[in-house]
Amino acid sequence: MVIEASVTGGLGFTENGLEIWYYDQIEVHSLSVYGAPTNQEKTIFVNTDFKWNTNDVEKFKKYGVFTCRFSSRDGQRVVVTKGKMEVYPVGSFEDNIKPTHIRCSNPQWTQQEEVKLDVSVNG
Repeated sequence: MVIEASVTGGLGFTENGLEIWYYDQIEVHSLSVYGAPTNQEKTIFVNTDFKWNTNDVEKFKKYGVFTCRFSSRDGQRVVVTKGKMEVYPVGSFEDNIKPTHIRCSNPQWTQQEEVKLDVSVNG
């Protein structure tokens, strides 16, 4: 889909040919670990349904900006880390195998508590 803009109330539009990409929302199913020490970062693999039957893996590779957001239950502390598509188990990533997980690193945390994890495809 191409997006063009108008600053004249719809009387004229740009002709830039900027493309916008829509995708089916991914679904998260499970985590490789459910706990981590407060003073360590740990790799977490998030089992993800990327909906490859309708989503384009090449567009996800090119345009996806994966992030992992860790939030305290009261919302007072939020930390965002980078995420990356991955095939699990690690090392089985080949050109013809589509990603099955999002890889995140949890941040160090100030205290022992349960936190919420959200993942995003578009940052």
